[in-house]
Amino acid sequence: DYAMLGLGDVIMPGLLLSFMVRYDTLSNRPVAVRSCWPSWFWQRYPYWTLGVVGYCIGLFLAFLANTVGFTILNVKGQPALLYLVPCTLGPLSLYAFVRGDLQELWD
Repeated sequence: DYAMLGLGDVIMPGLLLSFMVRYDTLSNRPVAVRSCWPSWFWQRYPYWTLGVVGYCIGLFLAFLANTVGFTILNVKGQPALLYLVPCTLGPLSLYAFVRGDLQELWD
């Protein structure tokens, strides 16, 4: 009994994360204080950081679905993108909506 990730499970979220780091870089947000590394990084790259955290949570949920049997509607053999897409795209879209960047982000 084994599990593996397909190429699409890495490529598709990777494209989203590369888009997020590009948007963060081009937006030129002012950084308040560079004293504390995590808060400075979060201020400079908020979308990328949120996307990486969401991707890690999605991978963890896909791992739980495969090994422990924590599945949606108790169906075996669910694709990892079933967990990765909502965990990455959902928080990014919600965060962009709250900040008012959603229209600019998707144009």
